[in-house]
Amino acid sequence: MVCQSSRRISAILLIAACMSLAGCFPYFKSYVYLNGEGVQHKREICGLGPNVAVVYQRSGVEFEVSLEPGGSRPRHDREAYVRFVAAETTTLSIPDPEIEFTFTESSATPLRVRLTGAFGVDGRLVSPLRHRSHAVYRLTLKQTPDSRARGRFRLPTVLVDGEPIESPVLTFEPRGHASILPLNC
Repeated sequence: MVCQSSRRISAILLIAACMSLAGCFPYFKSYVYLNGEGVQHKREICGLGPNVAVVYQRSGVEFEVSLEPGGSRPRHDREAYVRFVAAETTTLSIPDPEIEFTFTESSATPLRVRLTGAFGVDGRLVSPLRHRSHAVYRLTLKQTPDSRARGRFRLPTVLVDGEPIESPVLTFEPRGHASILPLNC
């Protein structure tokens, strides 16, 4: 009996040592999966983690949306967010910066959330970040739906140089992720 348990402990220690020599560790996470027509998925942690954000382009502006605190940049973003990347000469504004989440459960009341961030005059976005010849705008959601909820939402209309741009309808649902990740990410 003692011999069997010491063999099991030895086997567990050997497996743990092999994994640490290989520089990998098991990674488990519950997250909010987003999807919509014409979007690309963006993964967390070196592109090996779960699909925590969606990216799409409209009128030369890149939109990135995540309901996952941390999103695709866990060291930088601590809240659910919407990022816009546009040419420095492009003017972006959001006249009504609210998102309405509707849920697949018919009894659930829709949730309205206001986007917060660097708004200037007339709902114009002010970019504190520059990357090459582009401006990066980052807005956050102070509240998100319950992590077990399923439903849909659409970003508010964004004016790009005065022209209204509609976002796709995005769906959200809870999912789980398990993988083996390298330590050097």
